[in-house]
Amino acid sequence: MLHDPAVPPSRRRLLALLVGLLGTRSARATGALRLRMVQAHWPPYVHMVNGRPAGLDVELIEAVLHRIGYRLELVAETPRRRRPQLLAAGELDMLLAATVTEDRTSEFRFSSTYRQEWIGLLCLESRLGEFAALHSYARLVERRIKLLAPKHRLGGELDLLIDQLRPAGLLEPYDSAQRGLGMLQRSRASLIVGDIPALLHLGRSEGTPLARLTLPEQRAPVSLMLSRKTVSAALLAQINGALAALEADGTLPAIRRRYGF
Repeated sequence: MLHDPAVPPSRRRLLALLVGLLGTRSARATGALRLRMVQAHWPPYVHMVNGRPAGLDVELIEAVLHRIGYRLELVAETPRRRRPQLLAAGELDMLLAATVTEDRTSEFRFSSTYRQEWIGLLCLESRLGEFAALHSYARLVERRIKLLAPKHRLGGELDLLIDQLRPAGLLEPYDSAQRGLGMLQRSRASLIVGDIPALLHLGRSEGTPLARLTLPEQRAPVSLMLSRKTVSAALLAQINGALAALEADGTLPAIRRRYGF
């Protein structure tokens, strides 16, 4: 009927609109509207509990997607380096905790900020007393204290600190929180720098509690990085609108507070 020339154009437009609306409602009812994300093990942000996704970022994103009629779909975990390629190809819809950079914006879309990243220095809780007087990065360099640091750049003063420690032989790189904690347990270094909530959670779960030092910590805004192939500008506007509304009504702050943010 939509293409029947006997049907007046105005009626065909009305029928097309009704079909579109019914299709959207049907898709929402069956859960067809979804955004795909990698099933990563990154507590307290993303992990599985009794076969279901859980964590701070999962709860934040599910709240946003629920508001716009979408659901979160987790797909098989893939190596971190491959994820941007899958996102660019449209095989993933979004990646978490992304930093907005100028060179990425031509290839991907970015949401508004949905939380802050906390980066700082920690030590084994049992050794906290040794570093009680450590109140500046300069003092750390003067005392020639060895530091474990992730292989990626952290930004700000922490990158300056790392650049000072590396040529002095006071830096040990790590490529995952688990490996970094293992190196700290084996005394490969005295301190570790990285994502504070993730390292604290990992230390508790492995029976090796960590403690934060009284040194400056960095806060950095993070966003959702979205595929241009599967996420339209209109959908991005919906996501940002939901973020703003849920921030204003206290939903997102309440979720973050439950996780200690």
